[in-house]
Amino acid sequence: MEKNKKAIIIVVIVLAAIILAGCANYGYNRWRQQKLVNEYYQAIYGINAPTGMGGLMGGLAGGAGGLSADAINELARIAAEEEAQTDTYEDEEAAKTPAQKYNEATTGYLDKDTSSLFDQVARPEVESIFDDCKIIGFSLGYGVAGFAVQVMVPEKVTSESFGKLVEKFTDEGYRSAYGEVGSEDGMVMLEKGDGSATLTLAFDLASEDQEITVMYSVIE
Repeated sequence: MEKNKKAIIIVVIVLAAIILAGCANYGYNRWRQQKLVNEYYQAIYGINAPTGMGGLMGGLAGGAGGLSADAINELARIAAEEEAQTDTYEDEEAAKTPAQKYNEATTGYLDKDTSSLFDQVARPEVESIFDDCKIIGFSLGYGVAGFAVQVMVPEKVTSESFGKLVEKFTDEGYRSAYGEVGSEDGMVMLEKGDGSATLTLAFDLASEDQEITVMYSVIE
């Protein structure tokens, strides 16, 4: 996939992870957001994004007057501890089965109207391919009616299963407006009717291999 198209997919998922942040626990969500942002930086710039304290060190040390050697060493120690905690968390997550990860995931709360809209628009299709799903993050305010959600499924998403999900929607009257699907990631934008209703599906195995981003919008 070309770099600019890869960037589009990653930016969609990074933005979704940030706006959908409220449903996950703080530690996991902080780790996931940094991981996603790193994926974005790697795709665009070939480097990891600067992390919390470590990312500030260069600017602080080089600013007006700089920092003392002791202060810089303390910041380095804190940054190293954060990195070690992240590595430990990633190792623990990698050792879990998809079923364990799914069972441990916390279901996000949706208000009645949005929950009803999601159930009407997307849940049956997702569950027909993956048997079940949990909303783990969401955001509102898309057109006159809509949502953006991240759903977790009880198995690893593949390009094949993602393709089946897209096909499920096209069988029900959606048509493809844009799409790029590879072995590791993909994004497809679908339209229905006169184009006022749009549905976007995305996944990125390098970020989270059991999650799909679903964005739906109706405009006048």
